[in-house]
Formats: sequence, structure tokens, C-alpha cells
Amino acid sequence: MKITAICMAVLAALLFAPQAMSAAKAPDRVGPFLNFCVKHHQDCMTSLVVDEIATNLGGNSGQCDIPRGVETDAGNAQVLDWLKAHPESHALPLHDGMQAAMKSIWNCAAAVKTGMTSMGTPDTIGPFLVFCEDKHHYAKCASEIVGDNMAVYAGTQGLNDSAKGHCPSPDGIDTPELTRKILGWLHEHPELNDQDTETSVWAAGDSLWPCH
Repeated sequence: MKITAICMAVLAALLFAPQAMSAAKAPDRVGPFLNFCVKHHQDCMTSLVVDEIATNLGGNSGQCDIPRGVETDAGNAQVLDWLKAHPESHALPLHDGMQAAMKSIWNCAAAVKTGMTSMGTPDTIGPFLVFCEDKHHYAKCASEIVGDNMAVYAGTQGLNDSAKGHCPSPDGIDTPELTRKILGWLHEHPELNDQDTETSVWAAGDSLWPCH
């Protein structure tokens, strides 16, 4: 299962939840869906994310996903562009069309080395900490930390093999507190500056709240 993609998808679902309750129903075939997206951009993007969540939670066996290193919105925009450019896909069910697009664009790669995470933050801790010092980056910085923490929680539920054995934050910690504590710990451990952002956030959580 592709861990960062799961984080992004679940986080996006939570962020979109209020709109999703009153969302327009999206067509389930590619051609009508593309027409739907013209007037219902947010519902269109939400539908793509929901399909990705379902694919991941279903085990992702033989299925493609947006690779790590590609932001969710940017990846879904590429999927839509591919579908528009391939009219032979327009009669397909939406899920099948998305899979065809992902196979063509990324060849089902688990990750693409872009220097960025799928949340749009630097993929190593040193640059990530510098990035987070800019208040204009707070939303992305916090989203990365929340998403990585959610990946660990998924690991405790058997939904994320790579995050098994790591410790999610205890109940009651809100996003500002979680972000502040993780960043504080990471600043105190410069030996991790060249390490992967996601796994370093996991290490911070393991140290801060060793599985409660």
C-alpha cells in the first residue's frame, strides 16, 4: 500500500467532508464525468480522491495510485488531462479510466523523486524545517505532520504495513499542538536533517509518546 498517498487521500476526505455532504452526484463514466468537472470542480476533485481512498483501503492489489512526490491535486489534474486527451477512455467506468491514466503517466511507480512530498513540502527534514519557518507555509507544514501521523494511526489498524509499530499521537492533541511538538522535537535532533520527512515525523512521534 502506498503510504503517503493514503495520508493525503484520508486528509483530503476529512477536509472535504462538509462539502461532500451536499456534493453533486458525479457520473460514474469517464466522458460524462469530464463534462461534470467543467461546472463542479470541487465535487470532481473530491470524487477522484474518494476513488483513491477506496482503492487504498481495498488493499491496492494490482492497482495504481498517484506516486509519492506528486501532490494530490496536481496528480489528479494530470489524470484529468490524460482522460481528456484519450477519448477512447470516455466509455470506461471512472475507476478504470483513472487506472489507465495512472498506468500511462507514472507506470504504477510507487514514488517519483521530485524533492517534495505528496503534500508539497520538502522530502528531507532539514529543508522541511526551513520551509516550516515561513508562516505562509504553515498549512502545508501542518498538513504534512497530520498526514504522517494519520499514516501511523492507519498502521495501528492494519491498513498501512510500513507504519506498523510506530506511535500515533494520543487523543486530544489538536493540529497546532501536534505541529508544535513534532517540529520542536525535530529541531532538537539535527542528526536527522538528511533523513526522509515522513519517517522522521514518525520517529518524533515514537519518542514523544511511545505508544502511550
